Amino acid sequence: MIANDDEDDDFEQLMQEIDSEARQAADAYFNNLYETSHGRSCHSSGEDVAEESSVPLEDLSNRQRKGGLKFKLAASPTGDFPVSHYSNYNQGRWVLMEGREYCEISIVINNSREDLQSLKRAISYYFLPSTNPFGTIKSYVSSMNYADAFKYVERFVFKDNHLDGTEESLSIISSDMLNQALDECKVQAYPHSYYMLFFYINFWLSVSVQQLIPSELCLDVDVNEIDTPERRRDVYDYIAANFVGWKPFTEEELRYLLSYAYFWIDEGIPVIEGVQRYLLTIPKALESVHITAQRDTRFESVLAQQVKGINIVGFDYNTLSQRMTSSSGRHLEYIRHSYSWKDKYRRAVDRVRNAIFILFCLMTGMRKREMAALKFEDVTRGADGVWRVSFARYKTSTDPNYLGDADHISIPDYLGEAIDSFRKLRIFGHYFRKGYIFQPVRGGATVNRLDRMIANVARTVAGEAGVPQLHIHRFRKTIAELLINESEANIDVIRMIFDHSSYVMTLRYIARNPFLVSSVVDTLKEHFAEDFVDVVRAIHTGVYAGDAANRIADQVNKRPELFSGTVLKTTVMQYVKHLFEGGSSFRIQRTSLGTICMSQTFHECDQLPPCLASTTGLIYPAGPDFSNCQIHCDKNVILQGSQDAIEHNLKFYRTILANGARLKVEAVRELELKVSVNERLLNELLVSAAKHKVEPFTDRS
Repeated sequence: MIANDDEDDDFEQLMQEIDSEARQAADAYFNNLYETSHGRSCHSSGEDVAEESSVPLEDLSNRQRKGGLKFKLAASPTGDFPVSHYSNYNQGRWVLMEGREYCEISIVINNSREDLQSLKRAISYYFLPSTNPFGTIKSYVSSMNYADAFKYVERFVFKDNHLDGTEESLSIISSDMLNQALDECKVQAYPHSYYMLFFYINFWLSVSVQQLIPSELCLDVDVNEIDTPERRRDVYDYIAANFVGWKPFTEEELRYLLSYAYFWIDEGIPVIEGVQRYLLTIPKALESVHITAQRDTRFESVLAQQVKGINIVGFDYNTLSQRMTSSSGRHLEYIRHSYSWKDKYRRAVDRVRNAIFILFCLMTGMRKREMAALKFEDVTRGADGVWRVSFARYKTSTDPNYLGDADHISIPDYLGEAIDSFRKLRIFGHYFRKGYIFQPVRGGATVNRLDRMIANVARTVAGEAGVPQLHIHRFRKTIAELLINESEANIDVIRMIFDHSSYVMTLRYIARNPFLVSSVVDTLKEHFAEDFVDVVRAIHTGVYAGDAANRIADQVNKRPELFSGTVLKTTVMQYVKHLFEGGSSFRIQRTSLGTICMSQTFHECDQLPPCLASTTGLIYPAGPDFSNCQIHCDKNVILQGSQDAIEHNLKFYRTILANGARLKVEAVRELELKVSVNERLLNELLVSAAKHKVEPFTDRS
């Protein structure tokens, strides 16, 4: 296949966009691992990974939170002390969070060799959010995942070197041995194993240097002999090579996020509003703490309300004792009851903000920079009853002063009303601050870096909802994946998130949101990049056949400038938007015939393609059946690589006809039609190849 240099540059630019997003995701993941194991970040972009200077772990001691494991073991040598509400240190399974309607979150100690369980138990203790020395682990899910990486230490450090868990064996572990383990893991195991082993070894070295674990379990190895610039760069490159972009949330993670969001909006806001109304009846309490001569049971009952076992607001209670001597010489003591509520209130309001952040990211697909600058005044309900968000679009801005292009998108009523309720919560108690929607109430009123504000919210939500590696791009990616992979469950989730009774209505709503359409296009491009490039390249070179290819070629020939470089993405966005407006979504996939199906989701009223036409009991909406592809389908783009398949089809059909004396008339007609279609397509391919002087395609691999 021949293509000129300009076309190659255009396609290269498309692929660079995909690579850039993958690098961003890899950067975030690498930095998260590095900060967790070292207590400091490592700037992983470009050459920074290799150039990052190592800081002696001893220098981090001032920033650490000591978990006190050795003191606890000294007081209770059997390990009979709690690590969670459900488990003790000496148990073989630490239940961190009971399953209830979700999966249980636990750290399993006794799935390792018995002689290594003491080591795994001691290190796992510091993976817990409450005892993590660097304060970088915020959720039990992270604790579970990090602790699970011990299996790579067990295999590549202990098993491969025939070591046991005795102090004598641990004392002979050297930097050469650990580096050899990393090299072997890289060659023999999955990529995930390699960088998790790197993480675990460095964390083990961290707690060893700080003497946080029993001395017989500590490593006597210089971290700088493991965490070298070359090794850092290699681990980062391995992560980057295996990342294809931001990963969507898993079904379980999405459930955690939505449960958290709907709880604090549906259950939390009404309780907080009730607390506001009550506090307005106690003017003095609004200015300072609430102090009474007797226990205020009414105050306690209002502010200590729980929903499903969770405190919504709460308070801190103390007694104040004042001793006095009367004029008659009697010693008197007055007891006052003190209630502090403001910090608890601020925390509750921030949790409502977290909930709105989750739904806002899912429902709008807006990017970090656009979200950071949003104020309450930017969310309004029009005379037509539609809630809209006004914002400055930066990424596509042509403004020379970089102030952004003014734009707006509509949002569902549920989200608009939740933001309005949140605004009222912020006004109470003078916590409106500067009016930024995602500004925290806890902490200072000054906001110096808006982009950091959004990153901080994401980190807070990750810890609160128990979803590690939470990044704003993952929300966009999740919605895009749900739209592309239209299972019945995904359709239900989409309808629930956008609060629409009809899936078609939801798609039409999404069509009006450029952020969501763009996220679908980006994900499609990522999923089907090679197929997508092949389609457009084939049209450029002129070697194609079939009705679908001819339709695309007509569009390309009318406006060729729209089908090159970054403009191509805009063109595809318009196509995807058009499908959404019609209540369908976009599908593209290479078929078993060597063609590329460029199709859509079909509804009950649509004319079905040949691959679905004879299917009984079809459940709508239905996607094309790529395993039953018919080459004459008008959704098929016939590329040069399809030539072998067409020639094979012709040989097969002609053989049947030549030996089909007993075939029924209807069968003969159908076979003759298939021969005719395949002959036409083959002739189109050969003619177009000859016209553009492209050598015949051969693939005998």
